[in-house]
Amino acid sequence: EDADTYTLTFTLDEAAPEGGLRVVWSEVDSDNAFGDLEFPPTLTNASNLEQLTPEEGELARSAITIDEGATSATITLTTVADEVTEGDETTTYTLIDEIGYAPTAENSVTVTIEDTSIEPIEVPSMVRGTSGADFFDTEDPGESGFIGDNQLLFAGSGDDFVDVSFARGGDRSRIDLGSGDDIIFAGSNNRIIAGSGDDILFLGSGEGNNVVTGGSGMDQFWIVTDAEALPTEANTITDFTIGEDLIGFGATDLSFDDLMLTQNGADTTINALGQDLAILRRIESTDLSASDFAFA
Repeated sequence: EDADTYTLTFTLDEAAPEGGLRVVWSEVDSDNAFGDLEFPPTLTNASNLEQLTPEEGELARSAITIDEGATSATITLTTVADEVTEGDETTTYTLIDEIGYAPTAENSVTVTIEDTSIEPIEVPSMVRGTSGADFFDTEDPGESGFIGDNQLLFAGSGDDFVDVSFARGGDRSRIDLGSGDDIIFAGSNNRIIAGSGDDILFLGSGEGNNVVTGGSGMDQFWIVTDAEALPTEANTITDFTIGEDLIGFGATDLSFDDLMLTQNGADTTINALGQDLAILRRIESTDLSASDFAFA
């Protein structure tokens, strides 16, 4: 089931006649439903693959037309991993005696697709990093089991890299980057604490709705990473420090003059490109200046 291929070969004792030679075969299933195959298969020296009505006891009945002048033709099939535990799947292909040819004794072949279902990954509620530079990517959890959905991650000290861009997050999702100069692609619906160090937080890489605390150090909060793929909800930054931290806009033509800074109680909302992008807790909009922003 791992995208392996197998080939059925039809061999003629003389060249196919004018207009080609139509050959028919049946498929009989002896174990499980025989369906883990890409369709259509690849034909060589043949065309016009037909799906015919199976007769009693047959799983399927098919036909191809071998090209005029050819003495052999092949059908190459590719297996598909369906990640379902079902055991091996075995089928028998048998050439049917039809007008224009007579099968020899080698008219049948049996094929077994070995089941390679993937064992489910045990998902821990808490994942811990080390004192070194750790790498966590929810698209490739590896041995850590970190998938980013309602989990706690304590990355530890060291310059860590975390990517939860495609994770759903959730009410119980909490990411603590610890100390070190860390990088995170923040994804959606996370509570993120960057800790000490000069951290880079890409907050525009998911659907948003993250609550982020940068901690001590000179932090960069990139609230837009692509003007064509904006977060659907604003991200909240709890501790932006004027004169130390930066708000970043990547892959845009924006400048400071294009931003709309709105005071909402004690907080400032940053609006651009037609939507609210970030909320800065306990920041006066009039205290912000162009030097607090980076555009790339």
